Parts: sequence; structure tokens; C-alpha cells
Amino acid sequence: LRDILKQNIPVADVCRQISRNMEYSSRLQLMHMLFGISGADGTFQDQESNSVETFISLMGMKYVYRGVVGEIPPGIDPMTDMVVEKTPLTREFFGLECKNAKATVPGTDFSFDLWYTTETGLNNPNISTPFSSIDGLLIIFFYRMGDVIVEFEAQGIYNRSIPDKELTVSDKYREIERAPMHSIISKMMNL
Repeated sequence: LRDILKQNIPVADVCRQISRNMEYSSRLQLMHMLFGISGADGTFQDQESNSVETFISLMGMKYVYRGVVGEIPPGIDPMTDMVVEKTPLTREFFGLECKNAKATVPGTDFSFDLWYTTETGLNNPNISTPFSSIDGLLIIFFYRMGDVIVEFEAQGIYNRSIPDKELTVSDKYREIERAPMHSIISKMMNL
């Protein structure tokens, strides 16, 4: 196993094989498992240093891309064709009043109800997302990643400090440029 983990795995070839040889439901289950295994990975934003770091750990490979605040992370469609309209609807989540906005894509029948709150006191919480026009913390939202719509719903809101050591990039992660990181994430989402 140790020797296998040291090998350079051709991600594009593996993705093609999975796409050709697995049914959609099996590929979706594989995606859930892989993202579950790499649950500590994701995107972290540090406004003090004006940086956004995207991490991915996949089949023993660990990559990091360092972007800047305001840049949408690799793998996430900026959805420049999306229209977001705020509505008068409100609803309570986690004891906070939340507001509604409807996201639509012109020329399609796609629409999605976004829910967000302005009661957390966070400034520009969506600056590095396709929802930068929303002035509150997103509670229910989605991203388009490749050909897949990924829906998110907060399970709670917590205000806690994260020690710097937890946000330090391990030397086990190899720094790569935006295009390769975007390619890896897109291929995985389009399995």
C-alpha cells in the first residue's frame, strides 16, 4: 500500500475509466465517498492576508491552490449568467431571521431559493463566491460544479476562533496553479 500511495496517479485516465465503466448512481456514490474521505479539504478565506486557499486530497494526492480574496475558487462555476433577485420572504434558521433571494438562469427553467442572514455581523461573507451580491451569510445555497448542481444547507452557525496551526498548509500538499486545480475538480464532478 505504501508503494501504491507514492505512485503518481494519472487522474484524467482514472476519471475516464470511471466514467466509461460505472453507472451514474455508482459514480455519485463514489463521489460522496471520496469527498467524505477528504472531508477536511475545502476552501479557506483569510481576509487579513487577502488570500483564499483551495485544498483537495484525492487518492493519496494532496494539492493546494492559493488564490486571492474575491476570486471564485477553482471548480466552482462563477455563474455569470445567473440573476439573483431578493424577495420579501423571511424565515427563521438557528434563531436568526433569514432573508430569501431567488436565483435564476435566463433561458432555462432553473431556479433556486437562496436563504441568508445579515444578523451575524460578517462583512462580505460571499466575496469569493458567485453570490457576492448577497449581503449576508448564506444558509441554503448551491454551486454549479462542472455539470453538477451541488446544494448546501447549513447545519448550524458557530462563532469560534480557529488556531493558525489548523490553517497552516502541510508540506504534504503540493502547490499547483488554478487551471490544473480547476481541471481536477471538474473531472471529478463530471464523472
